[in-house]
Amino acid sequence: MTPDDMHIRRMTRDELDVLVEWAAREGWNPGLDDAEVFWNTDPDGFVAAQIGGELVGGGSIVAYDKRYCLTCRSTMRVADSASSAVTCVSRDEA
Repeated sequence: MTPDDMHIRRMTRDELDVLVEWAAREGWNPGLDDAEVFWNTDPDGFVAAQIGGELVGGGSIVAYDKRYCLTCRSTMRVADSASSAVTCVSRDEA
């Protein structure tokens, strides 16, 4: 398998729930309503990674108020577990 085997595309709402579940199983404690709030803020800000048609990971860069963005969470499935890296950064470009 090479990086060329991975396809990055827009994530579906159901796939976001899968990533939240993976992260929770690995001990990361997502907020109860965080996924819904971020999705409703910027559904185009979520990307899914797949190999051979199978979801293997994803992440988000959510824009709000046309001046800010929040980069938060990338989750990749490795074998039968998930690895979550939570990096939250907000930037004011005003």
